[in-house]
Amino acid sequence: MPVVNQIVSGIKGEETMQIHFLRHATFVITVNDLNILVDPLFSPARAMGPIANAGNQLRIPLVDLPLSDTERHLLHSIAAQAVKISPDFHR
Repeated sequence: MPVVNQIVSGIKGEETMQIHFLRHATFVITVNDLNILVDPLFSPARAMGPIANAGNQLRIPLVDLPLSDTERHLLHSIAAQAVKISPDFHR
């Protein structure tokens, strides 16, 4: 994540950090006023097939994305995004 590292390393002074969990592995990291979206998955519940080798055949995501007003605001102010991609994820 070189871009994220450059942005975060450019922050000077006292740093504050918060992690806002949205769903599964989707979350927003806030460092001072900088919001970084990590591993976004915004599909409705059961919109995608099961994950290979997961041990079950449940369609994902398991639940709808519940967003509060605070979380909606966070998503409208994203400065950077980190996405984890697995080549086998969408089989």
